[in-house]
Amino acid sequence: MNKESLKILGKAFDAEISAAINGGIPIMQKKSKLAEKLVDDGYLSVETQVIGAGTRFPVTVSGYVLTELGRMTFCMSC
Repeated sequence: MNKESLKILGKAFDAEISAAINGGIPIMQKKSKLAEKLVDDGYLSVETQVIGAGTRFPVTVSGYVLTELGRMTFCMSC
């Protein structure tokens, strides 16, 4: 795994931890071919969440979340 891939996994891990601490959404938003490759390899998955469903102005957020493989790979690299 190269440094750029680990950097993307690190950003996804940071989004996950920040969401757990602050009560946000554990989604990393990024447009990158490398992120798509990590999805194909099983390190990330694509997720969509709707914030404010049932309200007048719902917002849809799409992005990437870590899979168990991605989480283990990132944590073992530290």
